Amino acid sequence: MIARSKRGGHGLNPGYQSAVERARSGSFRARPRLRMVPPTRLIKCPIVRMVRPGTSSSLTSTSACQRPQTTSVTTKLSVYGRDEDAAKLLEMVLSDHGSSTDTKFSVISIVGMGRIGKTTLARKVYNDTTIKDFYLKVWAYVSDDFDVFRISKAILESIIDHYCDLKDLNAVHIQLEREVSGRKFLLVLDDVCS
Repeated sequence: MIARSKRGGHGLNPGYQSAVERARSGSFRARPRLRMVPPTRLIKCPIVRMVRPGTSSSLTSTSACQRPQTTSVTTKLSVYGRDEDAAKLLEMVLSDHGSSTDTKFSVISIVGMGRIGKTTLARKVYNDTTIKDFYLKVWAYVSDDFDVFRISKAILESIIDHYCDLKDLNAVHIQLEREVSGRKFLLVLDDVCS
């Protein structure tokens, strides 16, 4: 690299000259080059939390990447290719298999990679007309912010169909128990991340 010296003459850039001298003496170590990532491969949402292994220090972003909240309301779009999966899931929901005298409830998990239709499948079964023998059906959106009090209160408000002003988790759970005790109900917890 050729650069103009401060005195106005032409000469080698001093940084370049020292690098050349270090290379000749053998004390020069090449720095690894950074590879540019095409803009299409850049991360679309900011880092939410990054922790160094073995330390408690963390870096937290001010804005988290949030997915849109889901509901049980169906869209007018048709679902293709999931009829067999929906039928199997519906059969599991309607069967009493696993509901022995020891078990008060059954859990059915729909797991898989993101954006493959887990919510759509759950919504299809939740809104199926053959589900009539449940006392009530509740849809609750969980998200990354797993707050037991918030989720419990949302479930209770969905059941009683109005705002709940309870401020204590125990009080919310007691009220929930009163509402569902001895009754068959369907509860969908959507977007539960592990």
